Amino acid sequence: MSQPPPRLYAIADLEYAGDETTWLKWLQRLGQAAAGGELPAPIAIQARARQLSGSALEAAAARARVAMGDAPLAVLNAPAPLAAQLGYQGAHWPESQIPPAPLPHPRLAFMSAAAHSIAAVRRAERAGADAVLFAPVFQPSWKRGNAAGLEALQAIAAATPLPVYALGGVTLERTSACLKHGAYGVAVVSGVFGADDSTAAARCYLETLAADETHQPDAPATA
Repeated sequence: MSQPPPRLYAIADLEYAGDETTWLKWLQRLGQAAAGGELPAPIAIQARARQLSGSALEAAAARARVAMGDAPLAVLNAPAPLAAQLGYQGAHWPESQIPPAPLPHPRLAFMSAAAHSIAAVRRAERAGADAVLFAPVFQPSWKRGNAAGLEALQAIAAATPLPVYALGGVTLERTSACLKHGAYGVAVVSGVFGADDSTAAARCYLETLAADETHQPDAPATA
């Protein structure tokens, strides 16, 4: 990417959606909003279907990519070769799937990685990740998870030059606290897709992020 990554990272999770029809509608609506100038700032949108694998994942990911349309930064939670094959601009590595070395070029425009420890952050750095998602900062609203807390987020953010997104229970009201503890931006599931109007919810997050810009660390543009 020639520009710094977006501050808001919206994750459409198939398990949270409950069925593929709902999931695809989410992706289509927010993708249209992102492409059509309905949002005040850029946004990354991730399609996540962790319960699928093999041909089922490939087929669902292909339908998700079509649904996302002209979204400027469509990310797939799956191996980068599959994401590239299906036309995604980015891919996300779960922590267990972070490769030991950078991927061969040409590479996708954006690569993010899940990291729950400083050791995992170091692996993400070696792999050439453009950003790290640290979770759960707070107790997620829709699944079990042990909250790591803001101090853990701060330690992770201080340990790496990579942009760090706070994920897990990050409501609109908690966004400012995450930024004050070193987060570059926030990654959300239910905060956007659990709302009656996902576009309006995304807009509120973006406005909050912009209002707290003085607390946000600058991120280098990714190659």
